[in-house]
Amino acid sequence: MRDILAKHGLEVGKVSTGHGEWFEFKVTAVAISLGDNGVNLSSKEATYYSKFGYTAYLGGDNDFTGTQLTAPLGTLFYDGNYAFAGIDSKKKKNTIVAIRIADGKTVLFPESVIPTINHSAEQAGK
Repeated sequence: MRDILAKHGLEVGKVSTGHGEWFEFKVTAVAISLGDNGVNLSSKEATYYSKFGYTAYLGGDNDFTGTQLTAPLGTLFYDGNYAFAGIDSKKKKNTIVAIRIADGKTVLFPESVIPTINHSAEQAGK
């Protein structure tokens, strides 16, 4: 199945099954459009960030000062070990999506990593 989807510029996104008096097998395919550092620019996380951006409120319940995520997709951070890949809007705690460069696995980070990603983007731009 992966080979067939790859021929059409797609990759397997989510696979789920259901059963009871029936059997259900669902495959969600995701378009592939690779950007900097292997980030799929067509993923739902990258699309969400590109359309809406992201602001985190890191100061607590009474602090309404937002920290805006300004780094471009593909920004390397944590000594180049991770590439920023977008925002998972369905998560409440670990919303920041990254790709681990060593093996290409998707990793989720808390909003507290935003200043690190922004700083890495600023350093790369200099």
